[in-house]
Amino acid sequence: ALAHLSVQTLGQGFGLDIPLLTWFRGHFVQDPAVIEDYRVSPLRNPDLTGLPEAIVITATDPLRDEGLEYAQKLREAGNTVTSLDYPELIHGFISMGGVVPAARKAINDICVETKRRL
Repeated sequence: ALAHLSVQTLGQGFGLDIPLLTWFRGHFVQDPAVIEDYRVSPLRNPDLTGLPEAIVITATDPLRDEGLEYAQKLREAGNTVTSLDYPELIHGFISMGGVVPAARKAINDICVETKRRL
């Protein structure tokens, strides 16, 4: 429901804004009756136990708080979680490694964590 604080505080001026989030959500979920279903957002799943290891990646964007909360809920349910938070980067930084040194470092971190699990 776009209710997290980061939606309000970071929902403008960081590339991914509230109108674009609303547009994506409207195309991803066309039936308003299922918008709160956990299959739409795993954060809403009442049972997060027994899931495989996860890497949750967040940046300075409207989805940051939701990602951090999901990582915390996974931990609380007993799952192994690596949370990689990049507050100095914006949404979509994964495609900026060629021009933004901090993005290049973050991409390397993500690759290292992924490789550890393979």
